[in-house]
Amino acid sequence: MKRWSIYIDVEGFSKIYASDKAQALYLLGVLSKYLFRIGSRVYPKEGERLYIHQLGDGFVIVSDFPEKTLERPISIAIVLMQMILLNGGTARAGISHGGFADVLGCYPDEIRANLIDSGYLRIGAGIMTIFQVMGDALINSHKLVHNSPRGPCLFVDPDLINFVPQTVLTFHKVNHSIISVDWIHSSSSTVKEIYSVIGEDMPPPTVFENLLKEYVKSFQLNDEWVQNAMDLISNRT
Repeated sequence: MKRWSIYIDVEGFSKIYASDKAQALYLLGVLSKYLFRIGSRVYPKEGERLYIHQLGDGFVIVSDFPEKTLERPISIAIVLMQMILLNGGTARAGISHGGFADVLGCYPDEIRANLIDSGYLRIGAGIMTIFQVMGDALINSHKLVHNSPRGPCLFVDPDLINFVPQTVLTFHKVNHSIISVDWIHSSSSTVKEIYSVIGEDMPPPTVFENLLKEYVKSFQLNDEWVQNAMDLISNRT
């Protein structure tokens, strides 16, 4: 396994934004807050540190180095998805791996000479922002999320099946090719540690089951979305 990556976004963000901008931005804020807490409180040290970049309504999280299992990324994603649900929304995430690097040196001299520290350039009275990092870690996790079945799901790249800690986390295959983690009922010592360090109590699975049921009732969702949500609620793995 190369450096692992998580791509996670707020599920249905554009539709929520169209009807309730405040709620959409609130959920994005929740996601950013807990990413910041995890990165700054749980894994702040070199070797375990995280690289986190916002992409619209989502974020990519990349590890410092390759790791022996997916224990850490799966646990991080579980906590993030649970926190979004506790705050009235749902999330969708994918875990893959690959290379990831600063590509600023590939930009033209004119761009690099005018770049300001926070990643933007002044273009007259306007501004231009650039994304300074890239790699297949980002591409693979983002593609996994957007090419997989609809719903509030946590997917794992099937190439990483042997890195999933089967003794701790429940998972199942969707369409015989995609691994979907049961982020409602799965737990581990790492999940519990993250909850503790970020200063939140860890609710029992029944809380998430009921919240997801209410979410399904509150919105007009397609059949595939509802089915995958109900599979999570009933722990059909």
